[in-house]
Amino acid sequence: MKSEKRRYKRYVVSGQVEIRTEVDEAVGELVHIGRRGILIRSHFIPPLRTDLSIHFTVQRYGETFRVGGHVVGSEKDMIAVSFSVEPAGMEELLQWLDKKEKSKVARASAL
Repeated sequence: MKSEKRRYKRYVVSGQVEIRTEVDEAVGELVHIGRRGILIRSHFIPPLRTDLSIHFTVQRYGETFRVGGHVVGSEKDMIAVSFSVEPAGMEELLQWLDKKEKSKVARASAL
């Protein structure tokens, strides 16, 4: 049985991501986000431990986030990225996502 290493909640989201390395640029789709990193769907898969510059937006959230990070995993068309530092505004985004998720659960249980 696989041991769970996550310490922070992850949120399934939609959004756009721009990925930059020292030599390449690509775009991707945001799949989920947590306090320490994101999962991106992209045809561009950099090697493990590659340093990245990432710009991303979460659908229906008005802010653009800019952060450095590095590749911690990949599989097929997915890239797991750990942030070097928590992006400015992350706490507010996570609170917004949590509120949105709780609202969705409340509506579903009211049916």
